[in-house]
Amino acid sequence: MKKVLLVDGDIVAFQAASLNQSVWEWEPDRVTVQCDLESAYARCASYISKVKKDLDADEVLVTMSCRDKAYHRKDILPSYKGNRVGSKPPVGLREIKDWMLKEWDSFEYPKLEADDVMGILSTHPKFRADTIKIIVSEDKDMQTIPGYVYNPAKDTAERLITEEMADYFFFMQTLMGDTTDGYKGCPGIGEVSAAKVLDKAIADGVPLWTAVTEQFIKKGLDVDEALVQARMARILRAEDYNIKTHEVKLWEPTN
Repeated sequence: MKKVLLVDGDIVAFQAASLNQSVWEWEPDRVTVQCDLESAYARCASYISKVKKDLDADEVLVTMSCRDKAYHRKDILPSYKGNRVGSKPPVGLREIKDWMLKEWDSFEYPKLEADDVMGILSTHPKFRADTIKIIVSEDKDMQTIPGYVYNPAKDTAERLITEEMADYFFFMQTLMGDTTDGYKGCPGIGEVSAAKVLDKAIADGVPLWTAVTEQFIKKGLDVDEALVQARMARILRAEDYNIKTHEVKLWEPTN
């Protein structure tokens, strides 16, 4: 069966831009930053060529975040990525992304970030239905998507994430939050304590969402706050997005 790679273009482009910056000081207090775009393009091509060879893949598809940055998570929590306001992206990043969009078959949807696009395409039953789809990303959050995932920085081969594993990681991320992206999760809960909560729930036969909400209530919060954090942590799957209308279906608990 053919293998199709779903590559996180945001990460590839950002790394290429960052690694090909030069700073020129023309005189005191006058500095110019520039990007060697040709070298950056070459790095992107080399990255994708390597993962394609390493995974013995037949096709590469690149995903990108919507360029207007009108992400659906900002509608859920306006402070989303607010801690990045004022920070400047690497010089040349937009040019590199534009080049990648032309160089490979690419996907970019309104309201979505690259990781959501990968999650949707990976789990869509009709998209490349006759292939093995592999998410290629260094983002740990992609473990919340059932299917094959490959982290070039850590893995030696693709890993299969079952639906049970994906849901486990999703609820773990809900409890932990992500300070980098600006959502807090459940106060005082880190990776170790989140795993303990979920493992105990599994051992006791308690639904994971029930265990998650109990932790928020213990901290003086409510179920609505737990739901906000879950929706922030949710990397979209096929059932969460209408590709034709570009509508996001917010996650709802089933128990």
